[in-house]
Amino acid sequence: MAAQAKYVAVYDTPFWREDGLSGRIASQIGPLGEAHDLSGEGGKPAAVFGFVGWPPEMRENPDELDTEILYQLARCFGEDVEDYTASGLIDWAKNPFICTETDREEPPRHPEVAPDILREPQADGRIVFAVAEVGANSPGLIEGAFDAAQTASAHIIEAFALDAEEGLEAD
Repeated sequence: MAAQAKYVAVYDTPFWREDGLSGRIASQIGPLGEAHDLSGEGGKPAAVFGFVGWPPEMRENPDELDTEILYQLARCFGEDVEDYTASGLIDWAKNPFICTETDREEPPRHPEVAPDILREPQADGRIVFAVAEVGANSPGLIEGAFDAAQTASAHIIEAFALDAEEGLEAD
């Protein structure tokens, strides 16, 4: 996933909901391969975010990419997409600390399930990984992030419970 990019557009209201739309896109046409409603409770703030499916070499011009994304969103949600209050692009392919040349050359794909050891506490329980890529289910996706967070939090809660028991025994 190192060569991926994420885009977000922020709006005053989640106008797509007024038209009975979910804000979810799955597409083979346009820069966004998928998009989701990222709006907060009650629609504030209102936002749509998506993962850019175009390869890194097609994302070199951010202004052109922004135009193409808005064109795609307009096809899906209507012309109101042009009334965004803010937008942003994070292109991990441009970060040499995240993405290598090999990452850029591989076809886009989600990571495979990582070894179990990455879901176990490390360094005597002082380090617990809680990122989408270490999820036992759907690594690299939001479900993988939730899975990893649940696993990590269970380890942390267990560690605090053990520390509390040891503290009681010491008294």
